[in-house]
Amino acid sequence: MQDWKTDETIIKLDSFAEVCRALEDTYTISMRGICEALQCSRTWANTNIKPFIPHIVLMNGKGKTPKINWQQMASIKNKTRYKDTLYFDEAAFRKYCTDHVTSVTRQTVRVRESALAGRKAREFLLYKEDKLNEKEKKLSELTKGKNFSEYVYMTIALTHRAYDKAIHKKLMSLFSETHAGQELTLPDPKKRTATKAFEVAEIPPLATWQAPHDYKGYGDTDEGVYVAFFNQGRIRIECSFGEKGQKVYYAMIPDPSAYDDTELGKHDGLVTVSMQDAIKYSLL
Repeated sequence: MQDWKTDETIIKLDSFAEVCRALEDTYTISMRGICEALQCSRTWANTNIKPFIPHIVLMNGKGKTPKINWQQMASIKNKTRYKDTLYFDEAAFRKYCTDHVTSVTRQTVRVRESALAGRKAREFLLYKEDKLNEKEKKLSELTKGKNFSEYVYMTIALTHRAYDKAIHKKLMSLFSETHAGQELTLPDPKKRTATKAFEVAEIPPLATWQAPHDYKGYGDTDEGVYVAFFNQGRIRIECSFGEKGQKVYYAMIPDPSAYDDTELGKHDGLVTVSMQDAIKYSLL
């Protein structure tokens, strides 16, 4: 059990006014906030985070003997609701997290189709626009005045696939044309270990970290989650907060801007490529 008299991570402040200032300036993240940031249980945070981060105690007055509800008093003074007992030095917490990162790697990255087409970007986007309009017209003709049977649904699916395949083929052709005849092989999300992981120099901001279990929805599979992360070009972050405090997160990085043309830019899709190819062809 924590000894409040000897625990050096518990900061004792001299006055209520000083506590209120500290809650606004330094001790700005609660235990609940830490659990949300690391997507972990309070039990895990109590073991792997709390003993190492300076914090203050804000009692709520509950217990056998009625006392002052300091949480309520501070909430009134700072006009902010405080409902946790422990508040931590947020800067120290964030530094502690990044200091305990052991690995930052990336296998894939999402790039714009216009980047793959290179100097032929406008030609590709005009081609894609024409094909999308053609597909929309074709689908309208296929479904006009028809009941939606299994056959119709299958025809719609095959039409989508045919046009998507034609657009992709054109993109790969233009990539080859603008890269001295080189051919681009897209990474297979079902064979992720075949795609080389590259070290990333900069640790992504803590706010971008996401644990696989936090991304996973009801009915989702682990495989589906990791395929999604791979296709999204996420950065893998491994942390070690002690012998039993290992955590793995995946950071989502903002996608690159679309082609600089309002009308054509809306057709500028995203393609997942390997980091190896992104570096090789200067796609980053």
